[in-house]
Amino acid sequence: MDKCSFLLKPLLALLLVFTTLAFHVHASLLNTEERAFIDKHGPISLAVMYDFIPFSFVENGQHTGLVADLVQLLENKADIQFKIEIDEWANNLHKLEEKQVDAIADISYRPNRAHFSLFTTPYFEIPTVIFTRADFGGYRGLEDFSGKRVGVLNNIFYLDLLQALPGIEVVEFPDYEHLIKAVAFGSIDASIQNLTSAQHYATRHALTNIRVAGEFRIGGVGREDLRFGVQPERVIIHDILQKAMDAITPDEWRQLSQRWTDVVTLERIKQQTLALSPEEREYVRQNPVIRVQNETSFEPYNYNENGFPTGHSIDLIRLLAARVGLEVEPVSGHSWSDFMQMMSDGKLDVMMNIAPNESRQEIMEFTGPYIRLAQAVYQHKDHLPIQRPEDFIGKTLALPDAFYNYEFFKNQPDIQVIPTEDSIAALILVSTQEADATLELLSVANHLSTKYGIPDLRSNSLQDTRFGRPIPLHIGVRKDDPMLKTLLQKSMDALTEQEKRELQERWISRTHASAHHVHLTREELEWLDQIPALRICAISERMPYERIDQNGQYYGAIADIIEVLKNNAGLTTRLSRQPHWQAALDALENNLCDFIANAPSIDGHQPSVSITSSYYETPIVIATRQDAFFINNLDQTKDQTFAVLAFSEIEALIRSRFPDTKLVSYPSAEAGLDAVRKYEVFGYIDSLPSLGNSLNRSGRDNLKIGGQLDIAYQFHFAVQSQHQLLLDLLNKALLSITDETKAQIEQRWMQIAISKPADYRLIWQIGVVALLIIIAFIIWNIKLAKLNIRVQRANTQLLEVQRELEIKNRQLEQLAITDRLTRLYNRMRLEKAFEEMIDESEKTRRIFSVLLMDIDFFKRVNDTYGHLCGDAVLTDIASILKGHCSANATLARWGGEEFMVICPDMTLDEATTHADMLRQLIADHQFPDVGSCTVSIGVTQWQLGDKQKSLTLRADTALYHAKEQGRNRVCALEAGQKA
Repeated sequence: MDKCSFLLKPLLALLLVFTTLAFHVHASLLNTEERAFIDKHGPISLAVMYDFIPFSFVENGQHTGLVADLVQLLENKADIQFKIEIDEWANNLHKLEEKQVDAIADISYRPNRAHFSLFTTPYFEIPTVIFTRADFGGYRGLEDFSGKRVGVLNNIFYLDLLQALPGIEVVEFPDYEHLIKAVAFGSIDASIQNLTSAQHYATRHALTNIRVAGEFRIGGVGREDLRFGVQPERVIIHDILQKAMDAITPDEWRQLSQRWTDVVTLERIKQQTLALSPEEREYVRQNPVIRVQNETSFEPYNYNENGFPTGHSIDLIRLLAARVGLEVEPVSGHSWSDFMQMMSDGKLDVMMNIAPNESRQEIMEFTGPYIRLAQAVYQHKDHLPIQRPEDFIGKTLALPDAFYNYEFFKNQPDIQVIPTEDSIAALILVSTQEADATLELLSVANHLSTKYGIPDLRSNSLQDTRFGRPIPLHIGVRKDDPMLKTLLQKSMDALTEQEKRELQERWISRTHASAHHVHLTREELEWLDQIPALRICAISERMPYERIDQNGQYYGAIADIIEVLKNNAGLTTRLSRQPHWQAALDALENNLCDFIANAPSIDGHQPSVSITSSYYETPIVIATRQDAFFINNLDQTKDQTFAVLAFSEIEALIRSRFPDTKLVSYPSAEAGLDAVRKYEVFGYIDSLPSLGNSLNRSGRDNLKIGGQLDIAYQFHFAVQSQHQLLLDLLNKALLSITDETKAQIEQRWMQIAISKPADYRLIWQIGVVALLIIIAFIIWNIKLAKLNIRVQRANTQLLEVQRELEIKNRQLEQLAITDRLTRLYNRMRLEKAFEEMIDESEKTRRIFSVLLMDIDFFKRVNDTYGHLCGDAVLTDIASILKGHCSANATLARWGGEEFMVICPDMTLDEATTHADMLRQLIADHQFPDVGSCTVSIGVTQWQLGDKQKSLTLRADTALYHAKEQGRNRVCALEAGQKA
């Protein structure tokens, strides 16, 4: 025993030495300064892509790929943590430029990026190769492509070098998928692209007739380098990442590369087929072809174009069938009711894009849902909106025969139903006022009305009714064929989220400006299918954000945001009325609702509550008496007391961020403002739109907006912490809301007019100082010199205070009346200008004209070049208008891509000539990245009796006529004239 102990002690000592040494090496990777920075800073925020296979993508809800493994390796090497933010590439790059993240993955070095990014050394270089068809012949160099068509990605960094080569016709494509398919199908002779993306798409589409001809090199350009990019101000983070990368051994780099780049093709091939049981294989052998309905015009899901079946549902069933070895035979040329009868008669095997109901369940079995789509009521724009189910009584509805709601309405005695062949026919009947309304899927109706130019339609969602709930679409299979249903469900279950997302983006997300469809995972679809509706804790009265009236109607800025989310993500909601924010929080914690519509970001908030990313932010301001000084932060007023709205989100935020501030809660904003007037408190704190709304209601007498805090109020949704699935779903849905949509909602609800108050404090102070000077002159004449110096200093300080107050008031006023992007007037200020101009014209008969301008095909700009380029187009056009309109003209952004100009002292002919000059200037202008853009303009002149509504309606009609005639033109319309 002693001998064993004698031997064991040196071994333990040796082990301790090695352990200590290993720990010391690990810990010493970062120096003292770097370790202190990490301890204080916390996790490094890193923006990554969700669809860059095999480097960075999302599968089964998890970030995976080479970058995910590399990040884990760096964490272990340097004992650091990353906070992963997953988004599209353009959004990630924007976040880095705007300093919203510390770092970004998968960035390549370019000189024009050096001003906003530091670069690590590359962690991977993707070969850029040349693909040709197998029958192209031998390839020796680029000279072999003389007289040939060579495809590349739009605006690829080596485009100029390639175009400079003589004899080669260069063809640009929007993405790598279209590029590799163009080679396989013979529309180009060769393509140049990175190896991994081409392999992925070639494998997915089974393009077996292409080959790698050789590696592409020109002018020093060849491989595409992937690096980490870091904010220039975060040099220490760059150094930490570089140290951690340098610490990775050659074997670790080799294993990382081999895992993701050497086997990607094999893995994708394995995913193309599923393992079948003996019974399933026998079924496929005996029934190799399945008959599937192909509709005429259910776009973009299932339709026939030039004799070819196409659409989301067609691509989906072909993909599912191929996975289990089946072939698809589309059956075309029949109506929906005919297809239903064919299913009943056994002449059809599968019905796509179908929603289960009682009659259908008698003849069909259904797979799980593969998508949820919002539905809406469509009416003629001049008809009163249908807002409740009882509004259908006495109305005539056009509905496709045998569609989902057809039988229900057909059996209602007080509703007349006109059966139609398809959705287009139903929409046309509504447009021509031969029917009062139709019910249709939002994305279908928007796509059809845009593509076929069906005019005068408007949509309305019937909240909290069966006609306002999103419809889950399933695959229907004949009831006597259960094995086919099993095979299709098995194939659906095997689809990756990436594949489903790509399918939806190909067909749905591109169909209409309002249809920014949110991809839902299978888990999310199944969960939504199990609950009747998402319960929203909404505040009864908190305008302009939200309000529930006595009829249960929900409106305000937050209500509009939620309506967009419902349409984009296919959500069903139900309101849970709450008196205030604290009650909503209690209801959420007691499981009486699923999420709160408006929650602040509070340090150390309840661990049982989680919040989404912010979807809007606004300044927090203070209402004070007119004689109060301007407040930059609450530290200036430690001895003062402030009023807040009791149990509100603002009260919770202020108490959290400024615990030493003296607060008094009041039951209403009016009571808090009244306390300010009575000198009971120094000021009333609230967010800017809410305070502006309260001041407009209660009156501004002796009050002003006299301060702004150094923090902003950020709007979030709040959910229970254990509901991670709902949190992820809402975050994903918020990403679908475009900046343009947010701006429209902001213009509708959040713009508050702020009038500049008089500064009586300055007069009082000057009077006091003057009095002191007189008294001092009489009593202490001997100290006159010293006193003069003090007076001069006091006057300087007073002037600085006055100047600061004027600047702050101007800033707040401009914030309320100016469009933030273009710096033109916003819609609220334009409406005031209309009132002033019409009042003056009615009194003096002064003439004026109105120009309404719309950018042609602006959605294509955003879709092709991104919203940053779209914003640049808007600001350039605003600059052209500022530079070429008279000084007395009123320029405003009317909304989205529309601008309006009020032109005093211009006749209709003069305004038309002026509009055509503006149109030509814009058409000749070269916009950054985009190139050329055109506008259409409608012009009209004020006539006695005209109000703003009639003027804008006439200008809008003229604009519509200009678009109808081919765009890039000016159309004028006089009062009483028909377009």
